[in-house]
Amino acid sequence: MHKEHFPSEKDLWHLGRVILETEKPDLVVAGGEVFSPYTKKFLPRDIWIYKKWVAAVIPPRPLSYYQGIGTIDAREKKVLPGLIDGHIHIESTLLNPIEFARLAASCGVTTVYTDFHELASVVDSTAFHRFITSIPSELPCKIFLFFPHNLLNVDYVSNILEYEGLCELFYHSIFQDLQCAQFKIVKILSDLRKQNKLIEGHLFQILTEQALSLCRASGIRSDHEARSAEEVRDKILLGLFIFLRSGTLAREGRYLLRKCLELGLPVDRIGLVTDDILVRDMTPDNYMLRKIQDAINQGVSLEEAINMVTYNVAHHFRIDEFVGTIIPGSCADLVILNDDFTIHQVISGGRPLDFWDAKNIEWNYPSDVLRAVITRGKLSWESLENAVRSVLRVDRIGKNKFLIRAILFNETSRFTQLKDVQITLADSQYGKIFEDVCYIFSFDRHSSSHIGVGFITGYGLTEGAIATSISHDKHHILAIGKNLYDIAMAVNRLVELNGGIVLSVNGQVIEEISLPIGGLMSLEPYATVRKKTLRLHQLLKDLGVHWNDPIFPVFWLGMEEAPEVRITPDGVINTLNKTIVDVLIEEKQ
Repeated sequence: MHKEHFPSEKDLWHLGRVILETEKPDLVVAGGEVFSPYTKKFLPRDIWIYKKWVAAVIPPRPLSYYQGIGTIDAREKKVLPGLIDGHIHIESTLLNPIEFARLAASCGVTTVYTDFHELASVVDSTAFHRFITSIPSELPCKIFLFFPHNLLNVDYVSNILEYEGLCELFYHSIFQDLQCAQFKIVKILSDLRKQNKLIEGHLFQILTEQALSLCRASGIRSDHEARSAEEVRDKILLGLFIFLRSGTLAREGRYLLRKCLELGLPVDRIGLVTDDILVRDMTPDNYMLRKIQDAINQGVSLEEAINMVTYNVAHHFRIDEFVGTIIPGSCADLVILNDDFTIHQVISGGRPLDFWDAKNIEWNYPSDVLRAVITRGKLSWESLENAVRSVLRVDRIGKNKFLIRAILFNETSRFTQLKDVQITLADSQYGKIFEDVCYIFSFDRHSSSHIGVGFITGYGLTEGAIATSISHDKHHILAIGKNLYDIAMAVNRLVELNGGIVLSVNGQVIEEISLPIGGLMSLEPYATVRKKTLRLHQLLKDLGVHWNDPIFPVFWLGMEEAPEVRITPDGVINTLNKTIVDVLIEEKQ
């Protein structure tokens, strides 16, 4: 925790005087039904606040008692600890940390844990650490930082110790380190454990007791990749804390809890988190409060559900005396709810949200996270035609029919597979595809010579093209389109923006979102970015996109670690055996 979150000696002295009533509190939240995570009960209480901290939680007194003191009338309302998102990638929202903190707080979220590993994928380590140290500690939502796994190196051990710990550690990183007898990862884990730092896992499809035992013995304390109740059970049995996700793409938190209850699993070993969420979806009723409601709908009690987004997570991260609870000495982070479970008021760091809304938060971000984000040259549609001709092995693409292997994305599993489809390419109209198939391209951010070509079916786009500089995990430029001219137009505009999302139709850019921070995050206010994502969503639906979410899944089509096929600058790859897929089956006459 930042030292600013702890009361100083002088602050403790004043807290004591407020408790002893020889000094007045700065703020009182009066008469609310205050939640206790320990007894799992709501009790009528007044909360006295001094600066950023709770001074006292006492039986209610008449409002007249607090004359001359700032008072919030919470009678007939529920008061919860500030909500905690224990695993979120801020880059996924498209927002910079300051705008994210403003929006999160408006949704009742006053603490998050993140690692910015997406940014670490696209900037050098020096620029990354400058960015991290530039984030203000005084924000309406506290941002606790993990060291990103993709910067792991013994040279960085001293840097790692400045963070809360290490996040997203893979089983294979430990296994390969032991197999090669390099002991780089082992040394880092040993040093982290000696310093009592947190080590959090990414244990996707790690199911055997042997593999899980290796992870647990190495210090991994949690996992957020469980896909079944049985997997949750096996991991809890070995002492892992389980984060169930519910965000824009991952939805395990919306259905697994019922099955976990049927297995008799202890819900105090489970926290509800987000992982990835687009700014479009970050609303008070759809962010963390939605997770509480989803848990209740699956048979979890209201009180246990609240703990799953507050105390359980704080306890896991060993900060439950400061956040996730409302006790004397804790941070004064409160969410006051109306009877219908909507937010009446949020207090963060002892100050109501309108204080933070009016506050000009200075952020001196380092300019090197904006430089050289994308350096590749511009495209011509002819260069794309040459790339298509190469994979189809023809001299010209017009008036030809081809039987090809196209990528098919499953929205439920979030996995992909190949599907054999026939396509017809127009002789004019810049190689337009007539069937429900689109081109999909991947471009290296910095080398103009790397162009990966493939096809995707089931997206539904009828005209135009979308290009994005977000393409997990390496964040190459990815484009999907019906014709080569619009693809070139969208990608070239994206290069001019130095990163972003661009939609082009009939040779005209009709929507764009600038993301100059690493090609991942915006510098604009959250309301502006949300408005643009909502407009982009609607434009893509109007253009025929079938997917429930026409934007977010696109970002994962280049993820080389996810099953089963993805697009890269080298072409379509089979991610299971790491081979290039020949997309052409045969040319039809």
